[in-house]
Amino acid sequence: MDLAKKNPEKLEELKALFKEEAKKYNVYPLDDRGTGRLISPKPTPSDPKRKHFTFYAGAIRLAETASPNTKNKSHSITAEIELKSKSDSGIIVASGGSSAGFALYVQNGKLVYHYNYFDDARYVITSKESLPTGKSTVRFDFAYDGGGTGKGGTGKLYINDKLVGEGRIDKTVAARFGIDTFGIGEDTGSPVAYSYKLPFKFTGKIDKVNIDLK
Repeated sequence: MDLAKKNPEKLEELKALFKEEAKKYNVYPLDDRGTGRLISPKPTPSDPKRKHFTFYAGAIRLAETASPNTKNKSHSITAEIELKSKSDSGIIVASGGSSAGFALYVQNGKLVYHYNYFDDARYVITSKESLPTGKSTVRFDFAYDGGGTGKGGTGKLYINDKLVGEGRIDKTVAARFGIDTFGIGEDTGSPVAYSYKLPFKFTGKIDKVNIDLK
C-alpha cells in the first residue's frame, strides 16, 4: 500500500518536519553519491599546499582524511628510531587496515613495508639487511608511475641512507582505504598485514616520523 499517496497531507507534514530538523542539526547539504564521493580526491589536511608532516609516538587513531594524503603521488616516509635490542619490533606507521592500507614496521630484525590493495593484492618489501641496534634513520620512498589515479610505482627501503630493499607495487588505492585509521607506533583497528598481531606496538623508541609528499 502506498501510504504517501493515500495520505498526501501527512506526507507534506513529515517532509516539512524533516527539513526543519535537517537544518537544525546541519544535515544539509545532502550528498547521496556513493562511488562518486569515494573517488573524489581528498585534500591534504588543513593546508592543501602542505607537503611536509612530522608525527611523534602516540599519535594514533587519526582519521584517514586527517592524515597526509599519500595517494596518487610520489612520497617518502622517514623515521628516526632506536632499537634497544635485536628483538625489538613493531609498527612505525600504519594507515588503513584489513580492507586496504599500508604499514611500515620492524619484524624479525628487518624493515618491512606492506601495501594492502583491498585484500586482492598485497605487496611486501623487506630489507635485505637487519636493522642495527641503537639509533638509525629508516626511509621508504615511493616513486609513483603517474598517468592517472590508482596507478603503480616502485618502493625502496633505506637504512641510514643505504638502499636495502626494492619492489614494485603494481596498483594503488586511488581514494579511500576504508574506515580504519592512521597511527604512529601501533596499528589500531583491523591489521594492515596478517603477519603480525594487533596492536603490534613498537618496542623500541620512535623519535619522529616525517612524511613528505612530492
